[in-house]
Amino acid sequence: MGKASGVSRRRLKAGSFHYKRSNKLKRQRLRVLRKCNTINCDAIRQSWDDKKSLINNMKNMGLAEDPNKLLSDVKFHEKYKNPALNNDRNDRKNFRFGPEQIKFCAYMIEKYGNDYEAMCRDRRNYYQESVGQIRTKIQKFLANQSHRNPLHFLSHPSLLAPLPIFASLVSMFN
Repeated sequence: MGKASGVSRRRLKAGSFHYKRSNKLKRQRLRVLRKCNTINCDAIRQSWDDKKSLINNMKNMGLAEDPNKLLSDVKFHEKYKNPALNNDRNDRKNFRFGPEQIKFCAYMIEKYGNDYEAMCRDRRNYYQESVGQIRTKIQKFLANQSHRNPLHFLSHPSLLAPLPIFASLVSMFN
């Protein structure tokens, strides 16, 4: 059978918590904190008001409470005022494939054409890329102009040797 209402609360209040001791501990902690938070600068210590908040004290002294707010008006990433310079800057942002990626894409296009599912199942897909990942990689490869330049491939002879698609390029420039 249950207890009458309030009995358990009274028992808890009766012996478990000592308010006097708790307040004494709080006061001791505050004293320690106040000793730790000493201000070394004489000018700030003299003009500091304990009754005011940190933000109000800093404003009254003419100091910034948050240095990041002072720099919020500065724009670090401004566009060039001259649009010709802007276009030149955007032209330089080309995505470049590494030699292994070029080999992979050229091999897949040579062997499968546009059959991305077959590319996904190929044994050379050792990173186990999905159909969508291979499709985007091949589309980037085809869109990038630097891979279509034959002189680019001559600078990497290791790229040309195993692929029949580039065999004609080697014979043409040798």
